[in-house]
Parts: sequence; C-alpha cells; structure tokens
Amino acid sequence: MVERTSCLAPSLAAFCVSLLSACSQDAVVNAPRPMAAWFGEHLAIGTDGVTACGGSFEAMDRHADLVGKELMAEEGFELDVYVLPPNFDFADGPCEDSACSYESEIWTTYLPASHEIVHGVRSNAVGWSAVREAPSVLEEGLAEVYGDDVSTVAPTAMLAPVEDVLDGDVVGLAEYQRAGHFVRYLLERYSLDEVMDLASAGRSVTLEAAFEEVLGESLTRVLADYAQYPICSRNDWRIPILECAGERTPWIAEAPRRVSWTFLVSCDDDDVIGPRFGRVYTTEVLNLATPGRFRFETDFFDLSRAINLFEIKLVRCDTACDRPSEIVLRNDQWASTQIDLEAGTYYVEFDRLADANDLPAITVELAELSQ
Repeated sequence: MVERTSCLAPSLAAFCVSLLSACSQDAVVNAPRPMAAWFGEHLAIGTDGVTACGGSFEAMDRHADLVGKELMAEEGFELDVYVLPPNFDFADGPCEDSACSYESEIWTTYLPASHEIVHGVRSNAVGWSAVREAPSVLEEGLAEVYGDDVSTVAPTAMLAPVEDVLDGDVVGLAEYQRAGHFVRYLLERYSLDEVMDLASAGRSVTLEAAFEEVLGESLTRVLADYAQYPICSRNDWRIPILECAGERTPWIAEAPRRVSWTFLVSCDDDDVIGPRFGRVYTTEVLNLATPGRFRFETDFFDLSRAINLFEIKLVRCDTACDRPSEIVLRNDQWASTQIDLEAGTYYVEFDRLADANDLPAITVELAELSQ
C-alpha cells in the first residue's frame, strides 16, 4: 500500500475502497495482527472474528498462485493476510480505509482482496520499494487488470481523463478504472514484460523517458494511439485469471447444447466467496467448442425485491475492449435473453446481496436455439 486511496461516490455506495492506500515505507503499525489460522500454498490468513464464506481463502490462495506465475514472483512466495471487521479502526495503521498491502502483508475488510494480492505478489517479485516508487498508473493498473471484479457496486465505464493518472498518485474510482483501462491497452499493444519494465524504469526517470527507453516510442505517440482504443466496461478490460481457472461444466445435452446450474449461494458453501462489499458470489466455467445462438435465462424474476438483489453474468474469458465480453441477468431487469456466442471459454458468476438469506435456489440455463 502506498498512500493511495480510492473512494466510491456516496451516491453510488456508502463505502470507501482503499486499494493501494496510506502505507508509507516508514509506517508504524501498532494495530494488532490477527493470529494466522488458515495456511495455504502462499497465504497465511488470520481473521479478527470475521466470518468468511467457505471458499474465500482457497480462492485467494489460488489467485495468488496464478498471479504469481503470471507476474514472475519467486516460487514458494508467502504473504500474510489479515481479515478485519468492516468497521475496523485503521488509526494505528497501516491503511487509511478498507484495504491495503504493506510489504508482505495484506490488510483487508473485504474478500477476496484480489487487488491487494496483486500488489503483494508484485512486492515479492520486484521488492516493496520498487512497488512504492513505480509510476502509480502502472502499479495500480496491473492490480486493477488482474484484481477484483467490483462491477456490481461500481459504474462499468467511469473513466477519468488519462492525463489525470500519468503523474502522481492514482486517487478515486474513476482514476483507478482509467489506470486499469490504460494498462490493458498496453498489454495488448506490447507485452507483460515490457509493461513491468516500464514500471521498473519509471522509478528513476520520468514516465516520458521510461516509454522512450523501454518501448522506443514517445509517450505522446502512445497516447495518440491509445485515444483510438475503445472505451469499455470493467469486465472487458479486466483479465479474469481466477474465474477462468476452474473445472469446466459438462453439457447436459449436446444437440442442441444445453447446460444449467442451480445456485443457492450459501456463505457456508466451499465454493462461495465473500463477503465482498456486502455481496457473496460463486463462479462456474464453461467451454464452447463452436459458436451458436443461445437462450440465457433464470427461473426467478421478482420486481418487488431489492434492486440488484442478485446478478448473473456470462463473461468471456478472453476479454477484449473491441467487443462486449459479458451478458448480465438481474432480478429487477430481465430474466431471459437471446445471445450469439463465439467459440471459447466463458465463466458464469452468480452474485447476490450477502444478507438475502431468504433467496431461494435459482436455476440458470444456457440452451442452444434450433437453427
């Protein structure tokens, strides 16, 4: 965490999300660290009396492993994670609000804290001082691209002007989303190695000089090309590295193709993750060998219930900004839609309000339409 805080506007949600916030290199941490009670391959997790959904810790450890391999962390790296109550007082450090990473530690009041895990992995790969001193737009952009999906609680395409994120710290939701969008552009035009080299070079020279040094192009020229890059939603520029790593769901029928899932999403279940900003969720993965036209629908539609009581998303794993990557069903909008799907791998996410424990089991079906 590096003295950077992002807040959702009060009209959008009554909480503030600290992404890489309020941790200076010389921070004095007086807050007690919860004793580790869960140990994975990379994470040792302690909770301060917080109830975590049954699949949260496994998912966090898996995410750390996947991001570690992607971002070239040392094999067998370890991070300490402290899960704290939503009302935790960070007056004794190290965060300003909600969540932060600090050296090899992650402090969080929400799960799965994927954004902070990316920072922790980066800290292991290049060193904490390198993460702190790298251009904020690149470090925060990487954590956004490989980190949390918060599209159920944040606007999907609220982007600050790119000029606002090139100097100084990335601050605020719109700037974080712009950083993620910009880094996704860089990853598509260049390589992950070059983007990480940019971050390293940016520690000692200006961002303009880093682009010349690493890419052999001026920042002005890169920004002119970036101006042509499509504006898109978070689920188009985000890389769902964890969601798409699961086992593939088998088709119930092959001709025409049909698959269904029944979601109860009890927090006690070992495949449910959260709470994440007052919501819990689970995911399934599906492989589509050939394209087709499908009906995507749920058996539950109730306008009398809370807006966004639940959300069901069908998202391409090979996300891209030049085409829509997601289809969304919600209890307050529509229960069925017809869609043309290209061949590829998709994930289905069922997300609901954490306190909607009276929600019945909901069936979701994807069925191919006859030609």
